Amino acid sequence: MIPNSLRLFAVTVTVVFSGGVFAGEADYKAQVKSTMLLQTDTTAAGQPIRYLPTDKPEVTVRIVEIPPGGETGWHTHPVPGYG
Repeated sequence: MIPNSLRLFAVTVTVVFSGGVFAGEADYKAQVKSTMLLQTDTTAAGQPIRYLPTDKPEVTVRIVEIPPGGETGWHTHPVPGYG
């Protein structure tokens, strides 16, 4: 069984590295498919997420499908990256 802290870490990493993918979504929406899996402001234990000095931290998990030859375009991630 995977510890809850490891799950939260995996979700956080996914969010941090996928956040910028959707910044210009309108420009390439026809090529990239995005499916929301989870959007929450609490941990698996029901505790509020604490992330840097943020008023309302939130975790969003998505599956992003980029077809062969597709691209996300140039983008940046406005949050610190963790790995």
